[in-house]
Amino acid sequence: MTSTLMRAGYRVVGYDLLPARLQQHRRAGGQAASTCADVAEHADIVISSLPSSEALLETAEELAQSPRRRLVVVETSTLPIAVKEEARARLAGAGVTLLDCPLSGTGAQARTGDLVVYASGNRAAYRRAVPVLEAFARAQYYVGPFGAGSKTKFVANLLVAIHNVASAEARPTSLGKWAARRRSSRQRRRFTSQRSRRGAAPRTRQRSPRCWSDWRASIAGRDRVSVAPVSAGCAGVLASADFA
Repeated sequence: MTSTLMRAGYRVVGYDLLPARLQQHRRAGGQAASTCADVAEHADIVISSLPSSEALLETAEELAQSPRRRLVVVETSTLPIAVKEEARARLAGAGVTLLDCPLSGTGAQARTGDLVVYASGNRAAYRRAVPVLEAFARAQYYVGPFGAGSKTKFVANLLVAIHNVASAEARPTSLGKWAARRRSSRQRRRFTSQRSRRGAAPRTRQRSPRCWSDWRASIAGRDRVSVAPVSAGCAGVLASADFA
């Protein structure tokens, strides 16, 4: 997101626990901060993307020490709503507004600005953050009071999971039917090849009735049934059984 914001013309002050990430941010043209509070001292709008509930609460404690008032924190992590509510309360005591704004998209999409923001919380603070949201996301939606953004993201995650499970079920099923069709095709070719090698004259052998013509022959008392007159209807029934 930082590279997308800088391409949009914003000066980005960033902080990360990993020195390698800070160095990467500097090389991209950003300004590295020494702490979370240092970020708040240089910005009116702070974007947080954190890996855990503990990280969010610790970050909220540090940002609450910022001398800036009317600071807006856009919280983009996917975390429990109760934890975000606690972080919101800690920041509100210091005059800082926390917005619940989880994202939809992958890391690769974030690098190209192809993200969707589900924003929720104080509407006036959201309006202030809209230009920043538009700079790193292709779409952003205000979905209601604080916590509604996370609820929307949870539903989106559930839909993705359902789609993945359905795809996982469909793939082996389709492959299984394709394999069955290949086996059936090979069996038909093998039968035709054997007949061509042995000549066109029909051979007879003992077998159980498999279709109407066989049954009719068996009840007539003919034990030796010709292989040649297997009807198209019988072949169609076999194919249906293979692909059912």
